[in-house]
Amino acid sequence: MIYRLIGRAVVVALSFFLAVIVAAVFFTLAKVGREAVLADNEIDQTLRFFEFTFVVGLVAAGAGRLAVVPALAAIIATEAFRLQSLLIHMLIGITISIGGILVGLEQPNAPPDTMLAAVAAGAVGGFVYWILAGRWAGNWRGPSGPRSTPPLSKEA
Repeated sequence: MIYRLIGRAVVVALSFFLAVIVAAVFFTLAKVGREAVLADNEIDQTLRFFEFTFVVGLVAAGAGRLAVVPALAAIIATEAFRLQSLLIHMLIGITISIGGILVGLEQPNAPPDTMLAAVAAGAVGGFVYWILAGRWAGNWRGPSGPRSTPPLSKEA
């Protein structure tokens, strides 16, 4: 069972990492728009791609730094209670992203487009995490036993 736990920890860590990166890409595209990435010629296209990649890296680093503790608490809860619902994982992602925006901007009145982008990016991050790891939350412990089987009665 210890090997299953270690394997699960690796899957969870990689899934969290990928979910943060995908959410950062989505958030950055939502904020700067598609036009900021596209260019007319090949040289400008290459430069804009590297600029976009750099910005995504910064967003992912900031989001990961702000989200690691609440995400770890949520991961422990979903693993402990075997919460495998897509809706739960997306709501957790939304909650963590909104909290990260409010803490990261250090102002309670964030612009509406930033909050909307954070909600969408959190939902995308929660979806990516669910696809990679959340669907199997708690399965490393083995079967949970029968759920609703009635007890057998001995009538002779």
